[in-house]
Amino acid sequence: MGHIGLPLNTTVIYHAEERKTSMSLQKRLKSIMKEERYSQRSFAEAIGIPLRSLEDFLSERRVPRAAFVMKITNHPQFKKYTLWLMTGEVVPNSSQVCPSESIQKKYGIN
Repeated sequence: MGHIGLPLNTTVIYHAEERKTSMSLQKRLKSIMKEERYSQRSFAEAIGIPLRSLEDFLSERRVPRAAFVMKITNHPQFKKYTLWLMTGEVVPNSSQVCPSESIQKKYGIN
C-alpha cells in the first residue's frame, strides 16, 4: 500500500497522468508564446512569475501550480486562449482561440 492507503500502482498511475497533463499544457503554452511572439523572459515578466519558474515548467522539471495557470488565463492578452490551454479545444463562434495549426504542429500538438 502507498502512503495514502492506495495500492502502489495507483500512485504510479496518478503521477503518470499528472506528467501527461503537464506535458500537454507545456506544449500548448509554448505554442501560445510562439503565436504571440513572446520570449521566455518577456512572457514571465508579462504574467508576473520568475523566469526560472517558467523555464522549469517548459523543460518539464516542474508541474505548474494552479496559481501559475491562473496568471496566464487572467492576463488580458492571454484570456482568449483559456479554453484551449486547459482542454485543447476551441468552441466555434466564441471569443476563445488557439494558435495557428503550423505552430501547433511544430510543438507536436496537432
